[in-house]
Amino acid sequence: MKGIKKLIISLLALVMVMGASVTAFAAGTGSITVKDAKKGQVYNAYRVFDFIPADEENPAKGGTYKLSEKWSNAGFTDAFFTVDDQGFVVVSEENNTDTAAAAFGKNVIAFAKAKEIAADATDTASGDGNLLLGNLVYGYYVVDSSLGAAVSVDTNTPDQEISEKNDVPDLDKKVEEDSDPGNIDKTVFRDETNGNDAEIGQIINYETVVNLKKGGTNYKVVDTMTEGLTLDQSSLTYTYSVEGATTAGTPNFVNNGFEVTFSDPTADVTVTIKYSAKLNNKAVVSAAVNNSAAGENINTAYLVYGKNTETTHRTTETKTYQLSILKYAAEDNTKTPLADAEFTLINKNNAEAGPLHFTVSSDGLTYTVTEDANATTSIVTKADGQIVVKGLDNDSYYLTETVAPEGRNLISDKVDNYEHTKLVNVSDTVLVEVPNSAGTLLPSTGGIGTTIFYIVGGLLIVAGVAYFIVRRKADAE
Repeated sequence: MKGIKKLIISLLALVMVMGASVTAFAAGTGSITVKDAKKGQVYNAYRVFDFIPADEENPAKGGTYKLSEKWSNAGFTDAFFTVDDQGFVVVSEENNTDTAAAAFGKNVIAFAKAKEIAADATDTASGDGNLLLGNLVYGYYVVDSSLGAAVSVDTNTPDQEISEKNDVPDLDKKVEEDSDPGNIDKTVFRDETNGNDAEIGQIINYETVVNLKKGGTNYKVVDTMTEGLTLDQSSLTYTYSVEGATTAGTPNFVNNGFEVTFSDPTADVTVTIKYSAKLNNKAVVSAAVNNSAAGENINTAYLVYGKNTETTHRTTETKTYQLSILKYAAEDNTKTPLADAEFTLINKNNAEAGPLHFTVSSDGLTYTVTEDANATTSIVTKADGQIVVKGLDNDSYYLTETVAPEGRNLISDKVDNYEHTKLVNVSDTVLVEVPNSAGTLLPSTGGIGTTIFYIVGGLLIVAGVAYFIVRRKADAE
């Protein structure tokens, strides 16, 4: 770094000449331009060494340095420099390295935060590009940004340029459609713009990829879920692209989600976070696939870094749907509703699990999918012939009629191996209509009654007697 080399040359050439006789310094001012500043980031300049020019008319010729007053009583020391008996700063040749300077800058920033030492200049970049920190008293400065790391250390006599060396960290979030709870490490995830669909009780797998930058500080991932999702805390795992480059602290489970704080990485590192949640009975339900309500079952993640700067909040939405069923008389063009028809519903993609279980609203008109294995599997039409079922995936379902209304036949449809069944596609169906035909009535008192049975029985007896006579005659002959 040219600023460091300039400092070393100045110190070696002038410290012995100036000695103890120098007690003041010229109050010149200059500037530091931060090149490649990042939009929205806050930049702070701390003057650590005061500059005492050898030629007050031309400070660019060099000079000596003293530790600035606001640092001198704090006991702040660093391997990068020492202070002699007269208070002058001395930097040894072996410590004149970029590594030592970077460590020095980081220590300055950490100390300034711990002791709440005010910066000599502060500004926020309004856009990507150059940022001017002006009206700075001559000295040796450490400049940092809200990206969390020291940008540079250098001298302004009168002006200096430094570069933002840190990239802005970022975070990406994905969710899996039709998650397999046993294979979270083998899933294929969708990006946040696509989201997913699920049935209440279904497990949903998530993946958050965080790109942490070397030199960054105060990294923390914040993840929250709306009340329709229940986090499985035991499913939370992390993997790192660079072994040992960073470590994760114990997650703090808050706000129906979690926070994970990472130590400052020693290299650029990608952290992949995976976890699962379950869609529960509090899920927001859409009326149909193409009629989505706002704010449905949202999982949000973002990264906090530096001085409480936040990345863009990334979200995924999990949609679940409802289906209406209408039962009516088939022979009636007015579709007279029929009560007391009973059905079961089976997800075709998970048929081995059997009929879904439901909680029932107090008026008996709405059935919501539940994980409770003791809940009913029967959905029953009321006087208006309708049922509303909530909490379904964007899948196909077997709708099986198990009990027909009195005097009616079960529907005759057959799907796969399921009798009395319709196949309902939630992806394109809002209302499914189920007509019932009238049943065949048995004989009753006042009609033909049992007479027919007597007639048939008599004829059989006569035929039997005739056969016996004919047979005996034939045997006699």
